[in-house]
Amino acid sequence: MKRITGMIGLVLAVAGCVSAPKPTYHTLDLSPAAVAETAAINVVVDQIRVAEPLRREEVLIKKSPTEIEYYAAHKWAASLSELVAQKLNAEFGSREPDRPTILVYGTLLAFEQVDDPAGPKAVVRLELQFRPDGASRYKQPLLERVYENPYRQEPSVAAPGASVEETVRAVVRALSDRLGALADAIRADAVRAHELAAKAEEGAADAG
Repeated sequence: MKRITGMIGLVLAVAGCVSAPKPTYHTLDLSPAAVAETAAINVVVDQIRVAEPLRREEVLIKKSPTEIEYYAAHKWAASLSELVAQKLNAEFGSREPDRPTILVYGTLLAFEQVDDPAGPKAVVRLELQFRPDGASRYKQPLLERVYENPYRQEPSVAAPGASVEETVRAVVRALSDRLGALADAIRADAVRAHELAAKAEEGAADAG
């Protein structure tokens, strides 16, 4: 009897392995959304932390204001900390050694699908700080901002009846595009942060 029970368990385990969906891994499009503007400074992502719900490898779905879940078979190919930093750095362009550098760091607060009666939407929210290259991380940042795409005014990225595969691919593409669009505002604030740092240095020199 024990042998029969063991064989049944083995058959069920094998059946479970066979029926388990093969995971699909997603990444972000690292092609810049537009030709990077010529700037007098380098803008470089130093570190992006991620909020606790985004630390899992599965793509997150916000079902309602108080409920979340994750796609079982759709996962990120790397940590969102790494992917978001790579995408932003691709948007900011290459680092030139003869230019001053402003470092960008902060927290990824949202990077997910939000379900809506009209269809799913893609939401990106970042809380970022800026400091000059070489400045201590414990020093007060030059500037702090929250960046978020206006998803409430944006159309849904997929129809309500779309398949899971169609929906998640559309969401991932939209997340990549929305992050690329936010890079322009982040770059502009980095330039402003550099100007604030330059004025502070001038004030210190005059005081000296």
